[in-house]
Amino acid sequence: MFGLLNGVGVFGAMGSQLFFGTFVDWRKGLGFAGRAAWDPAFYLSIALLIVGGILWQFIYPRRAIGEATPPPIEPVVKHEAGPSTQIMRTDRD
Repeated sequence: MFGLLNGVGVFGAMGSQLFFGTFVDWRKGLGFAGRAAWDPAFYLSIALLIVGGILWQFIYPRRAIGEATPPPIEPVVKHEAGPSTQIMRTDRD
């Protein structure tokens, strides 16, 4: 799976080269020069990376590939001499 993800990432790397070249040429055609032509492309790149980082926070890494939902957390009841307490057991830790 890691190899597949790494291989698909190559398409993003190739696309970024095409995007930067096309975007800067377009900005130069509008009359911008130097940093004024380049900086907005970097800002878009930064925004895309931040969105990607936020979306990664929603990935559950311990779920098996193809598994529809994560396994439910089952409560385990522990009986003691005093009042009973309920302890949550999790396989995720």
